[in-house]
Parts: sequence; structure tokens; C-alpha cells
Amino acid sequence: MVCFFPCTLFTFSIHPKMPLKMCTRTANRYYNNFIVRLSRQKTVILILYTVGLDIIITLIFSTILFPSHTAGPVFASKIEGFFIAVLIGPFIETLLFQHLIIKFILKKSATATLLACMVSAILFAISHYYSWEYILKTFISGLLFASLFLIISHKRQNPVLIVFIAHAIYNCIGLIVDILNGTI
Repeated sequence: MVCFFPCTLFTFSIHPKMPLKMCTRTANRYYNNFIVRLSRQKTVILILYTVGLDIIITLIFSTILFPSHTAGPVFASKIEGFFIAVLIGPFIETLLFQHLIIKFILKKSATATLLACMVSAILFAISHYYSWEYILKTFISGLLFASLFLIISHKRQNPVLIVFIAHAIYNCIGLIVDILNGTI
């Protein structure tokens, strides 16, 4: 049997009779190795990877999987959209869904990085409850942001600032697209 974890972009083999605890330990070890390997990259490159992957995932969701889907945040003006989607939202979400949740889980179990990533992503997705399609898409975004948080933490840099910047860039691109499409 082969397990696949989308936030880690790797596969590994699991024996069918392997206990669940051993399976999760193995998955967590692979995920930790993934975090360590990516922490060798420059921070700017990591931000670009995260934003780029999120844009690609958004394009797949909006053009291939759910082309008629239109649910999402609605803003009264461009200024409101900028302040909420680019400044306030990413900052609060980074503090709440990455910093507080991941740090809380890692305080309870320092080796539970994969669990911390998954819980962070699930709660991040649920907070974007515009539609089930939007929740599914933001779950993947949550995996990307949580992984970036863990990678930057491993680099001993400021993960809140870096994830905020990546999230704000992604939201700013989305806001610009909405403005160009005339939806704001």
C-alpha cells in the first residue's frame, strides 16, 4: 500500500499489517525530513514556491474542477478588499491558524509536526466556509501555509512574518484579478 500526503509531495510504502501508530510515526518522520530539506532553501524562494503552488492550485480548482464556482469573500470597495484580504485577514489568520495552533500542538508533542500541519490546515479551511469547494481549496492552502510556517521555524527566522507575507501576496494577486474581472 502507498500513502500520499499532499503537503509533503512524496510517497512511502506501508506494510498492510503495520500498526496505525507506526504508520503515523513513519509519515511524521518523512514530513520532518521534508521540512528539514526545504529549510535549506532561501526564504524568498520558499515564499515564491508557496505563492506559486497556491496560484496553480487555485487555477486547477477554478478552471478544471469547479469552473462555475463563484463563492468567496465579497467586499464593498477596493479599499475594503485591500485592507481585509491583504493586510488584516492574512495577519490574523497567520497568528491564529499557524502560530497559535501549531505552537500549541508542538508544545504538547514536539515531534507531531505532521499532525500540527493537518490540524492547522483543517481549521484554516473550515474558517473559509463560503462553500465546500472553497473549503477544499483553502485546506490545500492551509497545508502550504502551515508547511511554510514549520520550514521557517526550522530556519529560526520569524515564521509569522514570512507566512503573513506569502499569504498577503497570494490574496493581493487574487484581489487584483477580481478588480480586473470587475467583480469588485
